[in-house]
Formats: sequence, C-alpha cells, structure tokens
Amino acid sequence: MTGGVPLHRSLVTRLIAMSLAVCAVSVAATAWLVVRSTDAAIDEVNGQTLRDDAVVYDALLDWSREHTDWAGVQPVLVRLADRTGYHIMLTDTEGTLLADSAGSDPAGAATVPSAAVNLADTRAIVDPAQVDWSLLQHAPGAEQVPVPSPEPATELEAVPVPSTEPAPEVGPTDLPDTDRPTEYSEQSHAPPARLFITGRPPVASTFVDLSAPSRARIAGLAALVLALAAGASVAVGVRITRPLRELAAAARRMTDGDDDARAVVRTRDEIGDVAVAFNSLAERRGEQERLRRAMVGDVAHELRTPLSSVRGWLEAAQDGLTPTDGRLVDSLHEEAVHLQSLVGDLQDLALADAGELRLHPEPVELGPALEQVVRGQGAAASAKGVGLTARTDPGVVVRADPVRLRQAVTNLVANAVRHTPGGGSVEVTGARDGGDVVVAVRDTGEGIAAADLAHVFERFWRADASRTRGTGGSGLGLAIVRQVATLHGGSVGVESEVGRGTTFTLRLPAGDG
Repeated sequence: MTGGVPLHRSLVTRLIAMSLAVCAVSVAATAWLVVRSTDAAIDEVNGQTLRDDAVVYDALLDWSREHTDWAGVQPVLVRLADRTGYHIMLTDTEGTLLADSAGSDPAGAATVPSAAVNLADTRAIVDPAQVDWSLLQHAPGAEQVPVPSPEPATELEAVPVPSTEPAPEVGPTDLPDTDRPTEYSEQSHAPPARLFITGRPPVASTFVDLSAPSRARIAGLAALVLALAAGASVAVGVRITRPLRELAAAARRMTDGDDDARAVVRTRDEIGDVAVAFNSLAERRGEQERLRRAMVGDVAHELRTPLSSVRGWLEAAQDGLTPTDGRLVDSLHEEAVHLQSLVGDLQDLALADAGELRLHPEPVELGPALEQVVRGQGAAASAKGVGLTARTDPGVVVRADPVRLRQAVTNLVANAVRHTPGGGSVEVTGARDGGDVVVAVRDTGEGIAAADLAHVFERFWRADASRTRGTGGSGLGLAIVRQVATLHGGSVGVESEVGRGTTFTLRLPAGDG
C-alpha cells in the first residue's frame, strides 16, 4: 500500500511498469538486431570460405589433369595461400608430403610427421577420376549442373565442414581458369593426393556487422524504439497531468470566490487521493466560511442588544425622562457585565482557535472545585426556584487547569439552571472511571430534540432561535466547554430527552493516573 492507494493502482507502480516495458522493448529489439546481423555475417563468412575452398580445389584439380605428377605444384600452393590466407599442404594417400605452401624448398619431399598432419583432417582427395562435385560447384563462375551418380567412394571422400574464419576473396587473376566443361577425356594425370587446408588466423572484427544495410537497420530500429518510448511517455504524461490541470482549475475557481468549485475524481491512485483531499478541504472551507458569516452576524446581534439598551437608558437620562438613580446604575451595570462576559468568551474562543489558549494543568481535588461552582451559581438557581446540589466520590483528583476547569463546569451548570423551570433540579456529580474522571451535570429541564443534539456545541447555536439573551445566554458557553475539554485531552458529550431533562458529561484525565 502507498498511503491509502492499493499497490497495483499506485502511480509509482505504473511509472515503474512503463519504464520496464520500454527497457524490455529496447533489449528485445537490440537482441533481434544482433542475432540478425550475426547470422548475416556468419552466412557471409561461410559462403566466402566455401568459395575459397572451391577455388583451391579446382586449381589443384586442373594441375592434376595437366601433369602426370605433383612436382612443381609448390608455386601454385603459394599463390593460393597468398590470396586465401590458408596454409595448404598436399600429401599422397599414405601421408607423404608432396608440397607445402609454407615450404621453402619446392623440390623437397619428406614424410609428414604424424604430429603435423592427421589423415582424418583431409579436406578433399584431388583426383580427376573422382571429382568432388559438392566442392567444385562453389567455384566462381562454375555452372550449377546436376551432381552425377558417384562412383564407389572411399572413406576419404567425405568433405569436412568448411572453416568459418574470414579471408579476402580470391579472384580469377593468376589462377587457372575454372569456367570449363566438367567432362574430361581419358588421359594420363597426376596420382590422387590428399588436400590439407588449415584455417586462416582469426581477424579482429566488430561484434555487429556495421555495413551500410546493418547501419540502416540499426537506425530504423532505434527510431522505432524511440517512437514507442515517446508515445508511452506522452500517453502516461497526459493521463497524469490531466487531473492535475483540473485540480489547478478548481483551485483557481475557488480563489475567485466560487465556493462550490470541486475537482473531478477520475482515478483511485495518489492523484485521486489529492482530488478527494481537495474536495474535503473545499467542503470544510465552505462550512467554515458559513460558520464565520453566521458568527459575525451573531456577534453583531449579541453586541447590538446590550449596547442599544445602554444607549437608550443614557439618552432617556439626558432628556430627563429617567432619573439618574440607583435603578439606572444597576441596569447599566448589568448590561456592562454582559458585554464583558461576551467579549471574554469570544476572546477565549479566538485564543483556542489560534492554539494560544494556555493551560497550566495540575492535580486538582474534584470535590472542593465542584462545591465552589455550586456556591457561585446558587443565587441564580434560588432566584428561579431550582434546586442545585453537588455530590463527589471522596479522594477523586483530576489533572486540569483549575481556572479553566471551573469555567467549563460553571458554563454547564449555568446552562442547566437556565433551561430548568422552577421546581426542577440540577445535580452535579464527580466520579472516577478507569483512568478518567467524569463530571456529570443532570437537569430536569425541557430537554433537547434528537435532531439538535449534534449542534449544541456550535457557537451561537440555540435550540429555540427566538430565545432572547435573557433566557438563552450568548450561545458561546458550550462551545467554550468543548474547547477546554479538547485542550485537556478529554471530551464532552450530551444525552437528552425532550420533556425529561438533559445530561452533559465532561471526561478529563485523572490526576493520579
């Protein structure tokens, strides 16, 4: 797996597969060219060798027809050796040396040492009475005539496989004419002789035939491989860049203010993952933009109400319609406190969003902390006729910032008292649950509809949109509770039933865990 992409769909896998395919085609094409060129070169060398063998055989056959013995054949062997690069020897049928192209004494004759010549290496028997037609027909200019039925042959008539070493082509100059009738009259001739030919020394050559046709084949094959590689690269490149271009176009549309711009997901590889991530980001951005606009409207609404009230009271006092007594001062003080609370909540959320809301966690005994919150909200609960109690298991310690812990629990308790009618009750409990500490705030209030539970921690959200700030609060308290819980590494949840009450659960790490 590459990220979330299966290996067989991975872009890296496809690029590697394309490279291997191009390499395979290149290797196969090169191997084919080498084999073809090598075969052609071998065929050419074999053909030249057969022609050279036939020239030597035909020249010696002519000598045997025109002479009664082999005396004086040494110069012919030398000329043939010069033109073919062969080492040529003639012996009689018993192995006695008659002539040697490398010898210096044409008249010399000696028995060939057994180590020098092996009778099994005889290339052919030179005898006008038993012509080797398989060799003779390779002579330059020889007519291709049907091979006559051979006379009874001896074991020496077999023609070994010709040598494959390259040699210069032997022309007809200075050699006996080979373009002559193949029928001979009965006359005296030289006795049969064994012909020994030793291959020419190896000549350094290129591995591949670099003749003009071979060079043309190499150029054509290289062009074909290049075209295939270029075509594959273009196809893969277009396939890769097309979704990237679409992704860039969607990003530009979003920059220009089109919040509905989305990328088309065409593949399930890394590029497809990028498109999916971009669409998720666009969705999130659109949601954040919607929330931002709603928050600006809500903040303006929340600030407008107390400011309008303060302005109204002050203008009434200026006009003499309202006396500047303690009642007016109390009313203005109430509005100022609400504004200060709202601004403080907004500042806390802004700091949390920016990651700058600093915590100073320490072990905090839970019982006294909850009792302090209950005492602080007791007056508001008594004014509404709501019973407010706290109950904590002994010895429960939570690791938290004391100030932020009281702020979170206070927001939960204030919210419960606000939504619980007179005669109802609010209970705050604390207990250890494994490695966590759980603080629960239960009320017997109006409850929250199941469809609204997912929105209770959103900023400025109210189940009843018509609720005023006097009965519904600022709409920021529960959002702050969620931020505090998250910063502590904990969580907050809610359960509710309409008409029967609501329970908020704050879960934080234990202080002794």
